[in-house]
Amino acid sequence: IEEDPDLADRELFNKFRKGAGQNAVVKAETLVRNSTVRVPLLYNDTGKKKFIFCYDPARNFDGSILGIFQVIDDEEIGYKLQLENVISMVDQDTKAKTPLPMPQQLDIIKDALIAYNGERAAEWENILGFYIDAGAGGGGISAIADQLMEDWVDNLGRKHRGIIDPEHKQYETARSKYPTALPIVHLVDPQGYKKIMYGELEKNLKLDLINFTAYDNKDYLMIEKSNGEFETYSLNANERMALLQIELTKNEMVYMERFDTPNGGVQYELSRDKRNKMHDDRSYVCSLAAYALSLMRRKDLLKKPHENMNIDQIFVVKKPQLIKGRW
Repeated sequence: IEEDPDLADRELFNKFRKGAGQNAVVKAETLVRNSTVRVPLLYNDTGKKKFIFCYDPARNFDGSILGIFQVIDDEEIGYKLQLENVISMVDQDTKAKTPLPMPQQLDIIKDALIAYNGERAAEWENILGFYIDAGAGGGGISAIADQLMEDWVDNLGRKHRGIIDPEHKQYETARSKYPTALPIVHLVDPQGYKKIMYGELEKNLKLDLINFTAYDNKDYLMIEKSNGEFETYSLNANERMALLQIELTKNEMVYMERFDTPNGGVQYELSRDKRNKMHDDRSYVCSLAAYALSLMRRKDLLKKPHENMNIDQIFVVKKPQLIKGRW
């Protein structure tokens, strides 16, 4: 009851959470509709699946969260995301549960890159993007992005290519100094993009383009097979942790609200009754992913007509316009 009042109300007293009310970015029923009972992926099990990483770094305050999303190219609706893992980089030995030192966080990120790129895959072939919050206080640039530019050697003695943001203004000269670094990093300024990101999160979830896991805090999952029968899957400790972190992510998202400012703008914050009780780092990671998804879908949409249509067909799908005296 003290650690998670919402969970206690739901599980002990049959009182379902109401979320943030009318101004909620994401409704609870939307998350229920987009959650399925499945085992989270802790590595690239086929060596062919594609992923994006979304990272909200922190060192002294808040949480330091890495979200890992599988990118699925659906034949009918195009690109969509599936949240596979959420890694909270917390130092469990500290009284206040503060984030781990940045070198340890960097090691966790490198291990995750290797695991989700998969065996027998070209260097970072299956990592389509690494989106990092570039806020001044988190250390995303100095402690993480700067350290990932250089080639590095893992614990097994294998050498890996660095990764870099090819467009960020702070890496104007670094691009020539690290020619082997792959351009898959995207540093995102929260001041300039937070409203856009949460707007994309709201839109993509309404369109059912981001899927989450459903978990009831047991040691096993009841997974439905193609014939309608159910099989019991026993979870290991890492799978349970991933599922618990995804549930915390959904809980944070339910309490994110959209506020109108006096000057006519919009702000996205936790509901007032939750601001001193919970963080919003996990929901922020999902907003990063929603922003990345919208970029992929927009690029795909612009590319496909030119691939599948001739020039006359492209004119047909546009609004009527006068061209050389003819509509």
